[in-house]
This record gives sequence, structure tokens and C-alpha cells, in this order.
Amino acid sequence: MSGRSADELLAELGGTLERAWGAEGRRRGRCLPRPRLRRRGLVAGAIAALVLVPTAVATREAIWAPDPPPMPAQLRPRDAVVPGAAGTPVWVGSGTESGVAWRLSATTCRYGTVQAVGLFLTVPGGGAGARCDVAARRPGSLPQALATRRVQTYFDPLSGMTWAFGALPARARTVSVTSRPYGGGPARSDRVTPGAVAPAAVVQGHLPAGLRVFVVALAGGRDVAHVEAADDAGRTVLTCDAGRCDR
Repeated sequence: MSGRSADELLAELGGTLERAWGAEGRRRGRCLPRPRLRRRGLVAGAIAALVLVPTAVATREAIWAPDPPPMPAQLRPRDAVVPGAAGTPVWVGSGTESGVAWRLSATTCRYGTVQAVGLFLTVPGGGAGARCDVAARRPGSLPQALATRRVQTYFDPLSGMTWAFGALPARARTVSVTSRPYGGGPARSDRVTPGAVAPAAVVQGHLPAGLRVFVVALAGGRDVAHVEAADDAGRTVLTCDAGRCDR
């Protein structure tokens, strides 16, 4: 039995993600249903097809994201917990930081009554993020622990930047990210504004209503020690230490 935690597995995966990104793995477990249009009669159905199909195709390309690359068999824990259902990956954000383009996708992972949102960041140099298949039956890797891991980090060697990204409650309006250089040094705090996920992506991906996300690029290699999200009035709605959040 492997003694590695989910965080250690994610770190080890970083080197294989870029090579595996082009390979689309089969998703384990059953999939959550995608919303479908009902046909009301032959004529109405034909008209709806003529009018709606081009829009549906465009929406699919704009919303649905590729699956994260499959986890190599040698890294999969023997006591892995397979989610009972995994949603369709959807794009939840995109932009440019320090001249580097990024895209962020999200997948809903359900383990019985526990629901986790896995974010995956893609940049020209590779990508990283949370997955539905890293939960295991051991402390620190249980589905409950995976659900609290709302904040992820990834050092991109191509751009020489550390990317921090996360999923936030609907009330979050500002995010403060505190980080330190690898190996120690003075801390700095970066404040960013999270973006609201498009309603269509929330529906298609079965994501929590009102979900917000943030992405920030930090120069050099940095450890993200603390993240705090606040509402319009400045009240704290979420705090995270080393990626683990209090709710």
C-alpha cells in the first residue's frame, strides 16, 4: 500500500501532465447527466434542430473542457476511492497573467454525500490541479479532505511563475494570497478579484450555484501559505492554509 498523500501524488503528477495532456483518458465511475432538450412533435423538433443545433455546437466548444490526463497506474493508490459520479469538465475561466495565457476547468466529484470541485489549470508550459481519482482511504486523502482542498498551486518552468488558483463561495468578492519564496524569505500578499462562473457552465458541470474562481501568477517559485476570501463588506467567508480551507 502506498503511503503517499493526495498532495504528494499531485506533486509527482506535475512532471507527467504536459506529456499526457493530449491523451484523453476514460473517466471512471458513472457520469452525471447532461441537460437535454425535449422534442415536442416532429415539426417543432425539426425547427428546433435547425435553430438550436448551431448554438448548441458553439456552446459545447465554449463550455465543455477536455478530461484531465489519466493518472498513471503506478501512481494510483491501492486504497483509492472511486467517485460515485463525476461531472463533465467545463471551462470556468480564462485570461492572461504577465503575458501568459491560461484556462481553468472544473469537474464535480461526488463520493456519496461528499461533493468536491476539482480545478485544473492549463498554461502553455503544462498544467496541474485537483482530480477526482486521488482520494484514498487514509487520513489526509479521504474524500472529505479532498473537498476542503479548494486552493491549488503549480510552478510552471516555462514561464518561471507559480500559479495559485481556487474555487470560492458565491459571497466571495476579494481574495488575498500570502506567499513566500521557496526556501524562505519575506512574505508578500497579493489581492485579486475572483470571477463568477458562467451560469451555463454551472448547469452543464453540475457545479455549486454561484461558484467563483480566482487565478493569480506569482513571479518565481513560491509557497502559498495562506488564502483569505472576503465578501462586499470585508467579512471573511473562507480561509485556507496550505491549500486546505475551513469550509
